[in-house]
Amino acid sequence: MLKKYTSPYTTELYDQLALWVSKQQTARNINLEVPMNLSSVLEMDGSLDYIFIMYDGEGIVSAAVVADLLKTKDFEIGFSAKDEQTAIDLLKVIHEDLQLHFPNSITAVIDEIATLERDALLKLGANNEVCEAQLMITQLSGKKPVLPTQLIQYHSTRHNEYRAVLMDSFGDDLEEAEAIIQLSLTQPSRTLYGIHVYDEIVGTINLIRSEDAFITALAVHPAHQKKGIGRAALHEAVDILFQEGYRSVSLDVEVENTHALKLYEEVGFQIQFMFQFYKM
Repeated sequence: MLKKYTSPYTTELYDQLALWVSKQQTARNINLEVPMNLSSVLEMDGSLDYIFIMYDGEGIVSAAVVADLLKTKDFEIGFSAKDEQTAIDLLKVIHEDLQLHFPNSITAVIDEIATLERDALLKLGANNEVCEAQLMITQLSGKKPVLPTQLIQYHSTRHNEYRAVLMDSFGDDLEEAEAIIQLSLTQPSRTLYGIHVYDEIVGTINLIRSEDAFITALAVHPAHQKKGIGRAALHEAVDILFQEGYRSVSLDVEVENTHALKLYEEVGFQIQFMFQFYKM
């Protein structure tokens, strides 16, 4: 029996899913919490976020969280199953369902060592597109650059400056940059900051405060790169979260982005998990 749930989700459903994920992770020594966006499930309140759960007589046999976090019809699927065929059956149903929404893209994300899920995706003709590493820091290393940088929380009067930084730094179009900002403003756990040098916004950084702490959307405008601004902002952001009581902070980066990866490692971040993204 397959059930499709739409947001907002109840704590009972979340607890049921989280318990199953925990058991799967322990039994298989893989990370499912990150691909399945468990830290954000209870905050998902959009019309294009779904949870699919397949049951048999003994309980859950497969599950997936499908999210269009930026509301751009770019769907991301985090999933797992008891065996390869069950995973294939689940993915087929999800794919058919999402086609009704005229998606721009459908991407499945899995732990690098999740061989069952990988084989199911390959049998369905999915293509491996990118690899991301999740890094964690428990202690800052190196010195913070002595620069006049400040992290100041987003204010609507400077909205266009945030948008311009994101577009120029990430190569995003207007819609994509706007979506990143709106996600930060609509999810209570997220706080968007501008990286200020004197009164100029030269970058952005987003802090996520849930059970664990995360950093996303770290961007420095190309005209201000290679000056130590990103390193200074990273030091300040991590220090803020540590002072608030978090013992660790995590972030994700594409493995091919060797410049960013080197920066994070020099600040004290260490790779914890690797995730593969498959375009369906």
